[in-house]
Amino acid sequence: MTEARLRPRSRHTGTELRTRHRFLTRPPDRSPGRNRLQRGVRSAPGIEPRGETVADAEFLAVLTTTDSEEAAQVLAASAVAGRLAACGQVDGPIRSVYQWQEKVETDTEWRVLLKSTAARYDELEALIKSLHSYDTPEIIATPITAGSNEYLAWLRTETAG
Repeated sequence: MTEARLRPRSRHTGTELRTRHRFLTRPPDRSPGRNRLQRGVRSAPGIEPRGETVADAEFLAVLTTTDSEEAAQVLAASAVAGRLAACGQVDGPIRSVYQWQEKVETDTEWRVLLKSTAARYDELEALIKSLHSYDTPEIIATPITAGSNEYLAWLRTETAG
């Protein structure tokens, strides 16, 4: 086979294609070196987007798992009733694989995702621990760095202490 047959059938060089591809895939309002918070993500009135760490976030998605649907429902309902979370979602059953006491374990669990504020996190964590049946429950808080104005305003109102 000749070298000409091995080359792609394009009038563009590799560099031109890469440059063209970058141009076509980058949104027009996005400039290099700026993250979405610096580009001005919309936020609820009076809510300024803050850093992307849990320590800097105003809003959080808090995840935990339980060993039964009933326990998951109790956690979600208790958090919402106590205004420690605006919303709780129960999902499952799911399969979890993890190490515990030097053994690989596999269990059926239910996932609970709670939307809250950083201001209510300590109380929410304490509630989860008090109601949870596990020695070491999974409690993971992830910052919500953007969301609709209406939803974030509602979340703040529902968790106001």
